[in-house]
Amino acid sequence: MTLGAPMFMPIIGMAGLPFIQKKLLQKQLEDLKPKLLADLTIKLQEVHFRFYKEVENYVVSSISHIENETNLVFQNKSEMHEQALLQKLDQLHKGVTTEEETQVKYREALLQLENQQKLLR
Repeated sequence: MTLGAPMFMPIIGMAGLPFIQKKLLQKQLEDLKPKLLADLTIKLQEVHFRFYKEVENYVVSSISHIENETNLVFQNKSEMHEQALLQKLDQLHKGVTTEEETQVKYREALLQLENQQKLLR
């Protein structure tokens, strides 16, 4: 046996090499798993935080845009109503014969204008 051992030992070692490599790789994987999971958890939290911030910025920007557009439309409509009331006042002023009628119609138109302005505020 002593004479054949040096010849058979490398052969036996070569047969066990894939098994030993597999065990070493499994051991390395088991050693790296906790670190990889911790790193992955940190990266996922960072991605989640960035995604949340991007969505938040998008929503805030959209709300601001909608608010500005709504205010612009409201202002245009209120100006149109004001112009219509002023035209109505002019027409009433031209068509009135007595001073009392003028004052009554003028007050009514003025009240309508004030009510419109209150609604706009």
